[in-house]
Amino acid sequence: MDPIALYQQIPTPYAWFGVRPELFDAPSHDSRYDMTWEAHSFLCISPDAVLTRHVQAIAGFSWGFTINQQNITFALPAALGPEAWDSHLDLLTTDYPDWIFDSGYLPA
Repeated sequence: MDPIALYQQIPTPYAWFGVRPELFDAPSHDSRYDMTWEAHSFLCISPDAVLTRHVQAIAGFSWGFTINQQNITFALPAALGPEAWDSHLDLLTTDYPDWIFDSGYLPA
C-alpha cells in the first residue's frame, strides 16, 4: 500500500475519493540504481457512498519504469484483469481489517 502522507492516521484504503477523483502519483528516487518498478492502480467504489466500509473494484491498470545503467524507460500503462485486484485482497484485508473488499470487478 502506498497511502499519501495526509491519510497516514486515517484507516482508509482510498488515496483519492470524490465525485471526480483523479490519480496523480510519481515515484521519487534519489539514487539511480538498476531496478524495475511497477504500480497497480484500481478505480473502486463504495456501493453505499461510504456509509459502510465496503469496496468494489471497477477497473485497474499497471504503470511503472525501469532504470538500467542510469537510463530510464517508462512502461506503457496496461489494463489489469480482475485477477490482479484479487491478488491484492490479502494485503487489503490485513491492512484494513474493518473494511469489506469484494473479489473481482463489479460487472458492467
